[in-house]
Amino acid sequence: MFRTIQAALIAVALTLVALVVPAGPAVAASCSTASTQALVGGHRVKIYCGVAGYFDGFGTTLTEANLEALRLYQLYLTYGERCSGSTVGSVVGGRSVSIYCPGRYTDSFGSNLTDAAVEARELVTMRLAGGPNCDGSSVATLVGGYRVTLFCAGRYVRGQGSTLTEAAQIARLTAALG
Repeated sequence: MFRTIQAALIAVALTLVALVVPAGPAVAASCSTASTQALVGGHRVKIYCGVAGYFDGFGTTLTEANLEALRLYQLYLTYGERCSGSTVGSVVGGRSVSIYCPGRYTDSFGSNLTDAAVEARELVTMRLAGGPNCDGSSVATLVGGYRVTLFCAGRYVRGQGSTLTEAAQIARLTAALG
């Protein structure tokens, strides 16, 4: 009876260990802020994450820029592609952000720097997850709002919204839905 209980306890312990041990070989590096830079409309934060290297994030606040850099590192951990914020610009109604992934740039728009960075990252995420490959093409004003045009693998997709961020979100959702 003692051996039966002992065997059952060992089986339970091994099951618990199997539930806690990660299945994949990926190991996250600790990241730390390498530098910060004030920009028109916000900030750029460069983080260093060991062998993964540097990741630049943009945001309206220093906190948001840091979070965007960490989210780009998270994309690297999830998909294995090292993408980093590249450039920022001004467009009618807000800001533009370009993210560089090996061999390609992805641009998007938002009412502020954080929203533009989030939209660019979401377009990259959509592509890496097997969705359409889209890039911000243009911004236009409309009566009551904005229109964002994305170029997605040979076709144009448009979204309209009261704010530039909403127009960009609607264009991205329209592209994702096909």
